[in-house]
Amino acid sequence: MKEIKGYRKQVEILSDEIIEILDSLSIAVCVDDGEGYEIWINRAAEDLYEIDRNDIIGYNMKDLEDAEVYMPSLTRQIIKKGQSLSIIHENRVGKQLVTTGIPLFDENNQIRRVITSCLDITRMLELEQELQNAREMISKITEYKTGGQNFIVSSEEMQEVMELVEKVANVDASILITGESGTGKSDIAKLIHETGKRSQFPFVKINCGAIPENLLESELFGYEAGAFTGSSKNGKRGLFEVANCGSLLLDEVGDLPMPLQVKLLQVLQDKEFIRVGGEKTVKTDVRIISATNRDLHKMVLEGKFREDLYYRLNVIPIYIPPLRKRPEDLVNLIKLFLERSNERFGEKKVITMAAMVLLLQYPWPGNVRELENVIERIVITTKQNAISPNSLPSYFLKPDHNKGKEELKVSMTLKEGVEAMEKQILQDAARIYKNTREIADALNVNQSTIVRKLEKYKIKIGN
Repeated sequence: MKEIKGYRKQVEILSDEIIEILDSLSIAVCVDDGEGYEIWINRAAEDLYEIDRNDIIGYNMKDLEDAEVYMPSLTRQIIKKGQSLSIIHENRVGKQLVTTGIPLFDENNQIRRVITSCLDITRMLELEQELQNAREMISKITEYKTGGQNFIVSSEEMQEVMELVEKVANVDASILITGESGTGKSDIAKLIHETGKRSQFPFVKINCGAIPENLLESELFGYEAGAFTGSSKNGKRGLFEVANCGSLLLDEVGDLPMPLQVKLLQVLQDKEFIRVGGEKTVKTDVRIISATNRDLHKMVLEGKFREDLYYRLNVIPIYIPPLRKRPEDLVNLIKLFLERSNERFGEKKVITMAAMVLLLQYPWPGNVRELENVIERIVITTKQNAISPNSLPSYFLKPDHNKGKEELKVSMTLKEGVEAMEKQILQDAARIYKNTREIADALNVNQSTIVRKLEKYKIKIGN
């Protein structure tokens, strides 16, 4: 660009006092002459466009447009039409702006100055989009159904889990499912059974920590008539017999007493056992799935769990990440449980953006189980159709709910929560629409924004 001599000096027309005032404004202000030459811009305009005023003062708007400093130049439009104009546009650094220009006329009714002001509305539009996204998430449920079970599979972590489940469903090797309480370990175990070759046979579950040690052996392996005081005169089949040809889930296997660990190991090795008080060997064909929220490897090192049994159970390990580590799933689970509760109780509740933010920021120590219970509770107890922050349990409103509890840190920042919702909306749109222009029209944003966001989240159209 060739600088036009003399136009820098026109800044002297403006008094030092006015310049000081304009420079202190947070709104970007630009002053151009009637021929479209830049005379002056304030500091806010420098920041907004990420330019130095000394690099553009004295240049014509046509040249500045060609150099993509202004895209487009509102000054040129005002000079052409001879009237005030306002536009909403995106500048070269990706900020969304509202730019308003006003022409100043001389005594001959010719434009002598054009004053434009630019307001950065990027965050405002983001908030509007967040609200729309939240509404869409509540009204449109994305649910994956497999083998009679409902699973939300949006996060990469859970997609990997589901891929592994699909691979091992028809394999008889023992599986150890680990993860925090409430993450859905039992549901994953049932899914493995229902999608595998043993699905026509029983799926039996026993909580190893909920049954007294003196009764656990008889529950697992059964007993003969008169084996102990109070026993049935006909004896009783154990769960290994009940689950024959099917699957047996040993939930909270880390609570299994050491003597029973020995017997369980024997069953896994020999595929047979003897009932309590009996002498006859009983053959068994059971697929063993174990689940625990404890660190079995650490327990082995501490001598609290048999090493040989640990390796027998842990042939195929599956780890279920906590809810706070997979925000994409959190967003969809909120949608899913809200729809279920609305249908169950005949309600039409919706979650406000403010309440959604609190739900997304909460660490969910009880994971999916806690989330489902909270959503059901607020649907029942909220009198209005709109679920606001005041509808949530009181501990959601306390900023110190995680003090002194290292494991209860906030699950994500507001920005992370918004990005999780944004990513899910874009993934849904990419599956529905054929190109970025259609997506932009559907979501009411610029096509360039869609292109940038798809690249940011590594989303491909049609996937």
